[in-house]
Amino acid sequence: MSSTRDAGCGPAGRPVTDYLRAMSRSAPVVDVRDIDAGALGRSLVAAGIASGALRALRSLPAGEWPGGMSELVRLALDWDGDGPETLVAKQAARGDRTRATAGFMRMYEREVAFYEQLAPRSPLAAPDCHHAAFDGESRRFLLLLADRRADRALDELAGCSIDDARTVVAAMGGLHAEFHDAPPALGDALLPALGTQWYATCWSQLLAATWEPAATIHADLTDSGTRALGDALIAGTEPVLARLSRGPRTLCHGDLRADNLLLGADGVLRAVDWQLMHRSRGVCDLGYFMAVSLELDVRRRHHDELVELYVDAYGRVDRATLLDELRDAAAAAFMIPVIASAALDLQDARGVAVCRTTYRRAAAFADDLDCVARLAAG
Repeated sequence: MSSTRDAGCGPAGRPVTDYLRAMSRSAPVVDVRDIDAGALGRSLVAAGIASGALRALRSLPAGEWPGGMSELVRLALDWDGDGPETLVAKQAARGDRTRATAGFMRMYEREVAFYEQLAPRSPLAAPDCHHAAFDGESRRFLLLLADRRADRALDELAGCSIDDARTVVAAMGGLHAEFHDAPPALGDALLPALGTQWYATCWSQLLAATWEPAATIHADLTDSGTRALGDALIAGTEPVLARLSRGPRTLCHGDLRADNLLLGADGVLRAVDWQLMHRSRGVCDLGYFMAVSLELDVRRRHHDELVELYVDAYGRVDRATLLDELRDAAAAAFMIPVIASAALDLQDARGVAVCRTTYRRAAAFADDLDCVARLAAG
């Protein structure tokens, strides 16, 4: 039987009428091709964000929105009245390998759960969501999100400026403070700790399957130090994840990097791609962001400043503890570009470039913090 999750939240967390129920009570809408324009229009009108009738909608390229593990489609809405000109639809990836990886880690189901249950409470904002559905039988999902194209998308390849990094780290600390020692009770399936058995096994198996292919793909970036890091991680994945799962835990975004962040003219930072959210030590987000989203000179020059900013913004961790945990977080951060490089269907030049860039940066961060020695110590 199909497992269906259909909900959403609009501005200020207000519930949005789920147009699915006007179309079918037997199956969730998890493909943009199945959207009924009239029913969607009526739901947006009922939510108070449109008036009149939605005559038609058509698909456009998603432009600058990062797709990652999913396919993104920008929908143009033709109103007989007033309403949003565009929405962004996010659905399961086309590539079989990417979709299999996402299903293995329950990524689509988790992001739907975020918009269903956590978005209204999160101090780290996300785009308003007008529909969220997951089909447990096909393992596909669909989100309809407000189009934030007027916002400035941070750029993974360029790397964050120090001003943007300060904004991100402060917002990150606020997220972690809100959920400190009280992460949402969604269960281990939807909100695992990194050390939860099934989740730690996922990471361990994915890393074991992708490390050698990734090292080959990035042979020009894999020096002896990087080789030692990857080999040590293979042996030490689960102990590292167990340490990063010790209490007190908080809600971690799990993929908090530049390409997943939008900065509005109002100064509000919004995060997308909540598919890897977990409940672990907050340092996981900090270490990952510093590892992959800052060019080496910026990170090295401002390392201590960003650590202090996070300690102040979070308010629940001391500097000495954070610095100790940061070595584990830096080691764990290297896993994501390794896995992404070899386990995903990277079909565009930018995706390949992002994997190369984050692989290089994360390896350097781990080397700066002597993570190989940390892993060897067990």
